[in-house]
Amino acid sequence: MNPRVREVIPTDNYKVKLVFTNGESGVYDCSGLLDFGVFKELKDIAYFKRATVLDGTVAWPHGQDICPDTLYLDSVRILLVPKLLSGNPCLASSSLQEFLKLELQRLGYQAGAW
Repeated sequence: MNPRVREVIPTDNYKVKLVFTNGESGVYDCSGLLDFGVFKELKDIAYFKRATVLDGTVAWPHGQDICPDTLYLDSVRILLVPKLLSGNPCLASSSLQEFLKLELQRLGYQAGAW
């Protein structure tokens, strides 16, 4: 079984930032859902931002939800590495920093902080 959602932060551009029960973080883009059935209501950004965690997934007040497996498998992983890629004096070489950045991108991670 895939991890479930522990925390959700809706953004202004129809994406949700997620923290999963295994500690991983990711971003799921909901914009592809906005023209389909019950998800059309999510076009109202104020309503979209009312997303909450319910039973391990992302849900909205009028019953819309997204399968937690979909959220986990299709989200772009975010690797939170404070100062690792932004001038940490412990990393003597800028080429090492560049190598780490490229390797993380190759593995599908997005370096960043919330």
